[in-house]
Amino acid sequence: MIGQEAVRKTLTNSLIQKRVHPVLLFTGPRGTGKTSTARIFAKTLRCQNKKDLIPCEKCEDCQTIQSGSSLDVMEIDGASNNGVDAVRDLRDTVNYLPSAGFYKIYIIDEVHMLSTSAFNALLKTLEEPPDHVVFIMATTAANKIPQTVLSRCQRLDFHLISPRSLKEQLEKICQGENISIEEEALWLIAKQARGSLRAGLSLLDQLINFCGDAITQDQIADVLGLTDPFLVFDILKAIVQGSEKYMLENIHAFAIKGGEPEILFQHLIENLRDLLILKVNPDNSPVLVHASETEIDSLKKLGKTASYEDLHLMFDMLLKAERDLAFCHDKHIALEMLLLRLSQAPRVEFIAPLNVSQVQSSKSEDESETEKSSLTDSTIQKSFSEQSTTSGIIKDKREITSLQKTSSLDYPASEGSVFKTDISEEQNAETFDSSQTSWNKEKAHHKEGHAPQEKKKPQALSFDQQEERSKQKVKDRSEKSKSPDFSEKQKDSLKTSPLSNRGEDEISKPSSVNNETSNIPNKKWFTFIDFIR
Repeated sequence: MIGQEAVRKTLTNSLIQKRVHPVLLFTGPRGTGKTSTARIFAKTLRCQNKKDLIPCEKCEDCQTIQSGSSLDVMEIDGASNNGVDAVRDLRDTVNYLPSAGFYKIYIIDEVHMLSTSAFNALLKTLEEPPDHVVFIMATTAANKIPQTVLSRCQRLDFHLISPRSLKEQLEKICQGENISIEEEALWLIAKQARGSLRAGLSLLDQLINFCGDAITQDQIADVLGLTDPFLVFDILKAIVQGSEKYMLENIHAFAIKGGEPEILFQHLIENLRDLLILKVNPDNSPVLVHASETEIDSLKKLGKTASYEDLHLMFDMLLKAERDLAFCHDKHIALEMLLLRLSQAPRVEFIAPLNVSQVQSSKSEDESETEKSSLTDSTIQKSFSEQSTTSGIIKDKREITSLQKTSSLDYPASEGSVFKTDISEEQNAETFDSSQTSWNKEKAHHKEGHAPQEKKKPQALSFDQQEERSKQKVKDRSEKSKSPDFSEKQKDSLKTSPLSNRGEDEISKPSSVNNETSNIPNKKWFTFIDFIR
């Protein structure tokens, strides 16, 4: 048994403890040794000369079981004997004792092919079988078996065999047959078998018929229609190193050999996966990477030229390119463009994190800059206050803030700048003295305990007051126009004003506001605005 340690240990302990279950179910993928294990177990139960639970392979029982002619070990094909009649014949022979020995064994292969009525007819026999009967059922689809049958079985799951175990077993077979084969060729066969020992043996038999006693890696690629491993590695190297010219040469060589683009992408994905695994954990490469030592060394050297981020990006692009390939009519042209895109892909650069010392130094620099800026602001205010008493510049908060803004932009301070005004020095001094005296009075008033006086806001005028004021303004304007000092130009402008064509009655008349235009101000208000303009 190759690569099925759990199954081997379970069956061995059942034989040692003499606790063999009457109904065994072997389930697992194709070519993992289910039927072969059933025959080996039947030999172990029937062989009288076994040593350490290993059959002798020389007695009559072992030879008849191997040839399939034993009367007490019957193999039944579930696909061809899937009816109720076959199950009835089986039930009639179950009660008979074996011709020799103690156990009578029934091996039912592909048991999931039995019909529902056949399963129902077999239920009673499986539930209470005779003591001398052992049923061994093998299947690749345990989900198709009814639960009533599964509950009466002891289930043993078989798994796919690892490529390394397949390679070692194939190497033993080649040594026993005196066949020389390269290590890389063994790895190719083991990978192509996809976990099935039966598929690996079939490929090895085909290669022996073609190559004879000496098998090389190049011959395997030609016979099995595989892509040349050296060519796959060269394409992968061109992708990682970003060499477009080297990439085109290898794609042309691949097209001349008539390779399939889908198979090439599968090999590229597998090799890129091995490259990532070797870069992450190079010490555990024999277990994680299924390749020869020379291939592992080449992949390790190639992995040093690329970062983890680049390899992950290439892996994602390869998966997407494999999906895109299915939608192309000319797959070789698509292969060229997709691989060129991979070789020209941008490289990811890793940004190292900042050290704590660098962060602290940057913080101290920022604090020093803020202190300098505060010092410059205070000096600007002092210098401005000094200049205001001498040069007559008005001391106003708005001008100080504008000075701070111009200082932050590093504008040169010069005479006649924006801070100078057109007011004379005497007027400046008078306004400054008046503002200073008013401030001193308010400050003294506040010290005596009086609250600072708040400025009274102007009260809003009612509608009648506004109407009265507008009438008075119109009256004053008309009287002013009759005066002899009123110029002709002003009279013309008065004629063009909005109030010139309106009388006092029309102005005083309130505007009617309906419900639809309730949000619009009245006509009087528009008249007043026009008058102001």
